[in-house]
Amino acid sequence: MIYLQLNGNRVIESHNQLLNVIVEIRREVLQGALQLEEIVSADKEEKSTVVLIHFENADRYLKLMVEGGENQGFTIFPLSDVSLNQDISDLHRNLDTVRTLARNRFDSYGLLIKNIETEQKFDVSFDSFLIKLNSVESKFHQKLNQDKMTFRQTGYIFNVVSICMAVFVMVMIYRMRERDKKQKLEINKIHEEIIEANKNLTKKVQKDSLTNLPNRELFIHLLDSAISLAKRKKQWIVVFFIDLDQFKSINDYLGHHAGDKLLKSVAKRLRESVRGEDVVARLAGDEFTVMLAPESSHDSALESAHNVAQKINEVLVSPVTINMDKSEPYISASIGIALYPQDGRDSETLMKNADTSMYDVKKSGKNDYRFFSQELNEETQRRLQLEQDLNKAISKQQMELYYQPQWSYETGELFGLEVLIRWNHPGKGILLPDSFIPIAESYGLVSELDSWVLMSTCRQFALWEQQGCAPSQISINVSTNQFSKPGLVKELATVLKKYQIDPRKLELEITEETLMHNPEYTSTILTALKQLGIKTAIDDFGAGHLSLVFLSKFPVDTLTLNRLIIKNVGVENSASSIIESLIKLAHKLDMNIVAEGIETENQNHFLAAQNCDYAQGYLFNRPVNGEAMGALLRKNKEKS
Repeated sequence: MIYLQLNGNRVIESHNQLLNVIVEIRREVLQGALQLEEIVSADKEEKSTVVLIHFENADRYLKLMVEGGENQGFTIFPLSDVSLNQDISDLHRNLDTVRTLARNRFDSYGLLIKNIETEQKFDVSFDSFLIKLNSVESKFHQKLNQDKMTFRQTGYIFNVVSICMAVFVMVMIYRMRERDKKQKLEINKIHEEIIEANKNLTKKVQKDSLTNLPNRELFIHLLDSAISLAKRKKQWIVVFFIDLDQFKSINDYLGHHAGDKLLKSVAKRLRESVRGEDVVARLAGDEFTVMLAPESSHDSALESAHNVAQKINEVLVSPVTINMDKSEPYISASIGIALYPQDGRDSETLMKNADTSMYDVKKSGKNDYRFFSQELNEETQRRLQLEQDLNKAISKQQMELYYQPQWSYETGELFGLEVLIRWNHPGKGILLPDSFIPIAESYGLVSELDSWVLMSTCRQFALWEQQGCAPSQISINVSTNQFSKPGLVKELATVLKKYQIDPRKLELEITEETLMHNPEYTSTILTALKQLGIKTAIDDFGAGHLSLVFLSKFPVDTLTLNRLIIKNVGVENSASSIIESLIKLAHKLDMNIVAEGIETENQNHFLAAQNCDYAQGYLFNRPVNGEAMGALLRKNKEKS
């Protein structure tokens, strides 16, 4: 009887503790999952430690079930049941998978990584683990019930003992049920918290946190739904793609806090510009989109699009007070418009075509709106193809240098050459800079082009010097990107030394925009170039708003007059007066004048009469490649 009592207590208590351990395992993994959801929903700014500690605790409890040990003052004996042992081992492997996937959702610094595939794998493994855990718990209950039945049968033999044991078992069962009720209540509470957290997360995922507008995901979902409905009812949908024009400059100048205020103001104005049934969303950064409510016809959709686009442009131009210092920046928008089903029958195509229209507005001067057209799409495709071709043009040696002579008015002789780049495209022939330099700038290739031009020019000039026909000077156009690049002076000195060229024979042409980009830095670089012996010229002078008084502060050697001013000589009296004044002032500042774009004898005679220093244009020579220019230089050398 004593043995029965001891053995019975041991079995009941051991099973009871094992059930407690299972409950603790469930509690730990659910707490870990809840912590992870709170981090994902940004309710907490925690690292991976707060999640992984719960899964580590669950792992420790699983080992306790298999190996035995102490738990809260009670002794747990190792499992002798082979089937349960195998189930616990399988459960342990499932938990290892959950722990690994949870750990993979964080980077090496313990910060959350957004990865939908990993999140889905984690959810599947986590659900599988819970199902397995419930199965193991059920088997333990069955095992406990079987053991109870054994003790009841033995109790028939030992009447007195059976009554005592029955009372004892009832008490234990009561305690276990009460504990299970309490634990189930806690588990249900955790489940409810997870469900609520998921609901909150869903709301946050669908809203832009700054403007409270629908975000990209929600907008695409709404657009897809509207397209499905419009398809059945044969309706028209208008989609706007809106990009703010001056936002980056305002954000950089006034700061991100001011930029956020401006975005909120823009969001508010956009909502006020549309009807209640229309949808306004923020895609990202300074990009917004609008979907107008479906219209029954193409004409009504066009009319609504025009009205809303005009209203948006009108409300955005009003200044916005965003700082305590009363800063009131002006903002405008470039708007691209696409219509369903005309411009696309799915959300992706509509958004892409509206975006294409918006970029066309950007290229054309901004602050306007434009509807998508097939011609515009074809132009975009041509531009994309040109971008791809340009990326390989230098490596395939498709770039070529052309040269245009500069003649001295004083001596009548060839004085210098301006270097001009051309792209010998295999399918389109010779392309001028205007057709590919803007693409190179947006594609990040202009620096590579600049370096190639410098190296190729110096190589060709050195060859002409060896042949004894090199001009007195050669001029290279330098982009703002190259001029602002650290190490420009050192690069120039290295290349000149490599080809043994006198620095005084090289002239760099920069624009007014480059000069004004960073005046203090520009002055430093110009001074360094002057000390090296390299001359500098302001190209296309008169196209901007730079004054000679301001220009006198910089060590500049030459001014190249704007072609439009030259073109208007003899057409507008103001052009002649401007040129006369510029030449006189430039000479007083000890600067030379180069007149580009001379095409008529009338222009040439006028410039000569005004004591212009150098002439360049189609009247004398068109730009030619290196071979043709070499022949011209040798012929000019023979004459002299």
